[in-house]
Amino acid sequence: MRFLPRLAGWDEDETAVLDEYEGSPREAFEAFGEEVSIVGALEARVNPWAVIFGLPIAIYLLGLTIAFATGWGREYLNDAVPPVFAITMFQFLEGARKFDQEFFEMLQDVEEAFDETEARFYGFCGSLAERLYEPWPTAPTPTSWLHPTRLLYVVLAGYVVLLAVTGIGSPPANRPVANIVFFWMMTFVGIGEAVVLLWTISVTFVFMAIYAQDLDIKLDPLRGPENLGLRPYGSFVVSITIRLFLVLAVGGFSLFTTPSAFVTTLFVGGLCVFGIWFVGTQYGLHRSISRAKDRHREKVRAMHSDYDIEAKSDPDIEQVRNARLATEYANQLDSLPSWPVTWRSVVRLVATIVITLVSVGSGLVEIITHLLSF
Repeated sequence: MRFLPRLAGWDEDETAVLDEYEGSPREAFEAFGEEVSIVGALEARVNPWAVIFGLPIAIYLLGLTIAFATGWGREYLNDAVPPVFAITMFQFLEGARKFDQEFFEMLQDVEEAFDETEARFYGFCGSLAERLYEPWPTAPTPTSWLHPTRLLYVVLAGYVVLLAVTGIGSPPANRPVANIVFFWMMTFVGIGEAVVLLWTISVTFVFMAIYAQDLDIKLDPLRGPENLGLRPYGSFVVSITIRLFLVLAVGGFSLFTTPSAFVTTLFVGGLCVFGIWFVGTQYGLHRSISRAKDRHREKVRAMHSDYDIEAKSDPDIEQVRNARLATEYANQLDSLPSWPVTWRSVVRLVATIVITLVSVGSGLVEIITHLLSF
């Protein structure tokens, strides 16, 4: 089964969306979410939290066991990379759980904010979800070996190997072979996490920054405090973005102990990419809200032209009242939120970014200066 179509043209044929699932488009979307959910598939075998906590701890203890077995235990305990890796891996797994568990529910919660048919709205959501979950084993269609995520993994892995060969990347040296292999394993696992993040933010950015502009927003002055019903979406994006920056904050500590071109690239690139992603995923709906406001403003202007009291020498009380109502409604439109995210959420995000930068401090500037000297 395939959600049709993908990316561009997702709304060309609304009737073909979710046609292999029973029920309404909403029910079909729920069924698809249950089918591709990674947490749902994991829950059938083991408690997800056992994996989220257990896997990072197991990898750290594996490295510790190898280190002591090879006489490198003290150095391993004093190395910041293994604990930083374990903590960031925990953050990655916990963030993935939250995204997978709340993504489909969040999209259904904001349905009433759109002035779209159920088929068209869930056609958009279905195309987004299909593309997003495409590389995962739970996807209903097989993934080609030439999929962008696999090609990106090869490129990043090659980049790390190149840095190691040229000596820029400061690879592990003067250690037992088993320790070196373990550190390379952590590197390749980290690359996999980076690829997952890049794919997720790329797909959501394309859909929510570009294609979401084609969706019509339903303006309701009574839902102003709820950001026109889009607050669940804004809160979801802020929550995920905060987790992304916290991963960078923890990873930033490793720049003090093991400065390398690769780690610095991830940190600086992550700051830029995550910031652009946050703004972009809000921008598409911002444009839809602005378009809805303009459309309603034109209606108000047309109404006001019928009650132009300045053009009448002797306007009656009814004309004055209607002109005032039209003006008040126009002011209400201007006062409605123009973004899905609230100011309180933005303040939380800014605080997280500050924490991320403080985690590195002046050390980041020194490392970048050192790298530029090559």
